[in-house]
Amino acid sequence: MTIQLGLLITERCNIACNHCIFSATGESRDEAKTMLIDDICQYIDRIANITVRENTQFSVGFTGGEPFLCFQELLEGIQHAKRMGAYKISTVTNGFWGSNKEDAFRKIAILKQAGLTDISFSMDDFHQVHIPISSLINAVSICKELDIVITIKTVVTKRSRRLAEVLHDLGDLLLGQKVMVEEIPCVPEGRAKFLIPPKDLLYYPGMPAKPCFMGMMLIILPNGDTYPCCGTGWSQQLLLGNTKETNFDTLYDKMKEQPLFMLLREKGPHYFAPYLEANGYSIDHNQYINNCDLCHKVLTHQEFDKVLPSVLHDWRVERVNKMLGSC
Repeated sequence: MTIQLGLLITERCNIACNHCIFSATGESRDEAKTMLIDDICQYIDRIANITVRENTQFSVGFTGGEPFLCFQELLEGIQHAKRMGAYKISTVTNGFWGSNKEDAFRKIAILKQAGLTDISFSMDDFHQVHIPISSLINAVSICKELDIVITIKTVVTKRSRRLAEVLHDLGDLLLGQKVMVEEIPCVPEGRAKFLIPPKDLLYYPGMPAKPCFMGMMLIILPNGDTYPCCGTGWSQQLLLGNTKETNFDTLYDKMKEQPLFMLLREKGPHYFAPYLEANGYSIDHNQYINNCDLCHKVLTHQEFDKVLPSVLHDWRVERVNKMLGSC
């Protein structure tokens, strides 16, 4: 299994979308909200060393905020990831930099030469309030011309346009192209918690009953806080620690081997529901946006700590029985 390193290199953004889970905003260069180049390179070095030990590959994703606001950090991070052998190097953007086509081409050509392989564009009714579609079309067409793998990510609510309709804004630009698309239901976290009415959210019937897909992943914030997934609504239960206080290898081993994270990858958050109910604690069975929404509600349940020991005990017994062929 490959290891994914996600570096949230800035919490700043040039726009303030109503749905943003980070409540990102601000043009000012606040150093506390931007990852230092030395830290970026150090994290990549450490994950590269781990993959040698684990005999596997690694990818690096640069996210935000808006990574293109920190172009030098983004560029040097991509260069170093390529130098250290990352098989995939990606970033995500709102495409604001496409307003000037010549400048945009220069930027992407530099990043392509540095090692950028994939780029995701945030394209939906929330972003297009702030970003002219002409800028996005320029940005996407340049990445298409330079043969960079493109993904379109669209956040949706009941009141917004859905993915298929949003893609119409690009006209024939993506025809015949191998492009990945992802429709993401808006979740009530960050700014969305206050600005998106609950009645507009896309809740689905039933409780998601599937494992967590996070895999082998480390997500690091500018302040060093480290999480095992890129899911919404990071909670204290998911915090692995801080890179400035804890050895990087220790954080990785915790992500890989801590029972809670292993259980979530193997069973999923729905595994906790019967334990909460058996102890007299209520949990909704019919009001979830996705698996991440369920996970956040389970891990932040006020009685979670009380049922965790019995959940882990039964899960360990089940795993041992399977190993011995008893189940």
